[in-house]
Amino acid sequence: ERLPGPHCYATYAGQPQFETLSESEPGTLYLTDFLARHFRHFIVEPLKLDLHPELRAAFFGNYKRVVFLSQTHSPALVEKARDAADYLDLNFEQHHCGYGELETHLVRMDALLHAPPC
Repeated sequence: ERLPGPHCYATYAGQPQFETLSESEPGTLYLTDFLARHFRHFIVEPLKLDLHPELRAAFFGNYKRVVFLSQTHSPALVEKARDAADYLDLNFEQHHCGYGELETHLVRMDALLHAPPC
């Protein structure tokens, strides 16, 4: 079953909060714990930003901020997300959301899977 929402960012943040974040600034790059941890591997290297730093403006010139939707309380990951924002020369915000609607959905699915047969 597909989770509701357009993507994982809305699932983690919760649809109402994600809509507020996206409407307040459409030029937002979202990071999760995973993307903050692997920013270099999934963003910098595939886009060749390490080899061609002049491409940063081409790829991210219309972005205004990085929003880190943190799932865990990890100062090290907050620092990595902040470093990613600095690397892209964007403003930084953190919103701790835990696992948001993903957690709610998994708990519901677990209850359905372990319900006694009818």
